[in-house]
Amino acid sequence: MANDITSPESPEQLQPARVEPRWIGLVNALLEGHEGIATMRTLDPARGLVCFWIPEGQREDFDAMVRGMQRDLSLTLIDLGDPILEGLEPREWLL
Repeated sequence: MANDITSPESPEQLQPARVEPRWIGLVNALLEGHEGIATMRTLDPARGLVCFWIPEGQREDFDAMVRGMQRDLSLTLIDLGDPILEGLEPREWLL
């Protein structure tokens, strides 16, 4: 299933994360300022759950940007199988 974005074989990648709710807007603005690295969707603003869609070929730049943000704010990447995401459907994250 190479065109299923939740598949490891997909060239695009979904990367869930947790960020302090007060920083969600800042993280989104930083991503918008670096056009093309990733797109962010807020899954649960109260819990600070977000998901990044990372286009093919951008993972390295995305990871570098995340490392930079982690120096100044709480941002934790989450595995797709993490129980905190239970009840959230990955296929709906990009709608």
